[in-house]
Amino acid sequence: MKCPYCGGNLTLEMEVCPHCGKKNIQAKEHIAARKHYRADYEATRTEVERTNKKLSGYAVRGILIAILTVLLLVLIFASAGVERSYYERKQTYAVEHYEEISEQMLKLWEDEKYYAFYSFCDSYHLTGWTASDQPYLKWHPLMSAANCYEFSLNHLNEYLTAEDVYERNQALEDLCGILVEFYNPKHLNTYASIGGVLDETLTMPYIEEIYDHMDLVLQTYLDLSKEEAASLRTLDATQMLLLMEERSGNEQ
Repeated sequence: MKCPYCGGNLTLEMEVCPHCGKKNIQAKEHIAARKHYRADYEATRTEVERTNKKLSGYAVRGILIAILTVLLLVLIFASAGVERSYYERKQTYAVEHYEEISEQMLKLWEDEKYYAFYSFCDSYHLTGWTASDQPYLKWHPLMSAANCYEFSLNHLNEYLTAEDVYERNQALEDLCGILVEFYNPKHLNTYASIGGVLDETLTMPYIEEIYDHMDLVLQTYLDLSKEEAASLRTLDATQMLLLMEERSGNEQ
């Protein structure tokens, strides 16, 4: 390509003639287009680099999250294994020392230390152990009775210390709900019956003892007569509630 002014040789990349210094008119559009494309290229490259950095950051965070998740799962399973192993060791010890452990359980029951009885059983993880081949299954009726007894006392205490009628009524309803289970030997004997080791001639005399003890508590704090307290064993929760409200002056 020749310069129209001096006839010197030119290329499309030259904005001015190197021979005469005049502008290269023929290359003007080409040079403008080249600058535009160059600007587009630089902008695109910058955006790509920024996107790559962002994706790289996401990838790193994703990898870190995945690693932490795996570590957490490992810790959870390890902890569960340790806890299960601990439970099993306690239960194994209780089975191997059955005579000694059961003697202590019986002593606590006969001393009417029902909360201590349940806590002692729970310390060896016997309260939730329902395997049919373990020797403590026949004790489950007493464990269930002791547990219901303590829940009943808790609700009774809530009733006696309630600050308004609503709380008193709620506590009394909760108490009656627990007493229905407490006074139901079939409920207390569930696991022993399923396991085929229920011996009512052994358990019922002890359960009758805790029933009598609960009768005395209810007579004392709810002003029930001896006959009324004994009748609770045959009432449902609604009937119990009506009787207790009537005697306690809490009827609405």
